[in-house]
Amino acid sequence: MTAFDKTRCLTNIYYLARQKGIKIGDLEAEANVSTGYFSRLNKEDNKTVPSIETLLLVADKLGVSVDALVRRDYATPTPSERYLLDFLDKLTIRTDEDDSIEWKRTPLAVLESIDCDRDGYVDHPLFFADYGPLPDGEDGYRIHYSSHFRKAEPMKPCGDGFVLDIGRGSELYLMKVVLVDDASDPDLDFEYELYIRTRSEMKGLCHTNARTVTPGLFDSLLQHLYSSAAESSSHVRLGDDIKGILDSFLAGDTEEYVQVDDDELPF
Repeated sequence: MTAFDKTRCLTNIYYLARQKGIKIGDLEAEANVSTGYFSRLNKEDNKTVPSIETLLLVADKLGVSVDALVRRDYATPTPSERYLLDFLDKLTIRTDEDDSIEWKRTPLAVLESIDCDRDGYVDHPLFFADYGPLPDGEDGYRIHYSSHFRKAEPMKPCGDGFVLDIGRGSELYLMKVVLVDDASDPDLDFEYELYIRTRSEMKGLCHTNARTVTPGLFDSLLQHLYSSAAESSSHVRLGDDIKGILDSFLAGDTEEYVQVDDDELPF
């Protein structure tokens, strides 16, 4: 059995409390311990460990299991998270510097007008349709944005969306979204979501969360990537075929198109 790591547990408590906007004093009151209890536990010369009853109450308030609270290291990125951080950093640099990285923009107005066919099929992997009463009293399909990160809360796009073809039949989807109930609040921070679409599935990779008190692991990188994608998609891009035609024109090497009758073709 793994020994109880008090330092890791307390680090998790402080980290999760900051993320969820919970004051340590309120957490101590919820756990029925005195004010300053966790601060005293955190001192190197204090050998006291929290009781299982305290951990149960704290874990419940923080919305995690006791096992996760004492075994996971929330403040340190996992190997997969470190990989994603490195990937996002490199992708943003390439988006800024490499003309071959082509993010395709879908304007917000297009996202807001996405519809379905008569069978309820929506031609976008992040939207779905359900059938029910409409505001006019008739029954019909309603279109919803399908956030993989906020499944219990309705979200909607609040900015242009971007798609990047990354090969092997896969694409990245970068979205700017907001809670539907808060969409009318101009002061509310929006959020970013990054997905990968493969031949077999649509998977959420990472996102930001406007409800946390401190910045999340991916916040700054996703914000930078979104700005880079928006800037990149606004630039004029010329393929090699177009450049070849223009280069030939500048060199004076032009050929007139000659119309040939079908009767003259040898086949």
